[in-house]
Amino acid sequence: MKSKKILFFRKEQLNTPPSNNRAEIMTFGNFPKYFFLSLSLCALVLFSTLQAQTQTWTRLGADLNGEAAYDQSGYYVSLSDDGTTMAIGANGNDGNGNSSGHVRVYEDVSKLRITSAASVNVRENTTDIFYTATASDENATFNLTDTGTDNAKFMIDGNTGVVKFRAVPDFENPGSANKDNVYHIEITATAGTGGTAQTATKDVTIRVTDVVEAPVFSSGATASVAENTPVATAVYTVSILDASSKNAVTFSLEAPSVTVAGDDDNARFTIDRSSGAIKFVEVPDFETPL
Repeated sequence: MKSKKILFFRKEQLNTPPSNNRAEIMTFGNFPKYFFLSLSLCALVLFSTLQAQTQTWTRLGADLNGEAAYDQSGYYVSLSDDGTTMAIGANGNDGNGNSSGHVRVYEDVSKLRITSAASVNVRENTTDIFYTATASDENATFNLTDTGTDNAKFMIDGNTGVVKFRAVPDFENPGSANKDNVYHIEITATAGTGGTAQTATKDVTIRVTDVVEAPVFSSGATASVAENTPVATAVYTVSILDASSKNAVTFSLEAPSVTVAGDDDNARFTIDRSSGAIKFVEVPDFETPL
């Protein structure tokens, strides 16, 4: 987590152990031991007017006490960029072993937050619901802002938060701005009205994944070849549409699904599994059909 604002303090050790780690003396000056304390709206906040060695302090909010004496709770404090989450480290805590330390995380639940995930994977060709925006206020409404790179490719239900593609995604033909099948949208949630209205935004990444699709033949259903064609010559080559470079395509000869006696001629041909090239096993002779 990043701290929004940092104050540089010295912490003096008390002669007697504090009962809950909150009775600490903090002053400014050139002293050997320093630590960083982040400002937070949901915890102990110190505000100082620096005037030589005289300071005026104002505390906002309730105390956040350590679990036991000598925990050194508050030795490390970090505040999230949006000011809603704070982590407080206590490097002397013994809960998991002697001075093993721990971190407690506090969240300001008074602010509107979008609580749904920041990323999601979607299989290509999907028409199902793949993402639903949610917020800390169940009555919040949603919309897509203008700053999302790929917002135009999506629509969102303002009441339910359901997000859908405007067109079915195709992995082989990406519609994302960077043509990499990674879409970036920004969702805004709004709760309340008038002077009490709150908004929150969240960037969401949507990744379209590949699906192995059944090949579609593009080569014809018939072919003609001159008699006496050498067996080394391909008389027909199978081709397919939209072959994904990620998926290996191989070819083989199979018996017809519906056969008439004498119509199964697969044994008279070979096929290259990779190229789809078909050749006669024996040189064809028009006067002596095989």
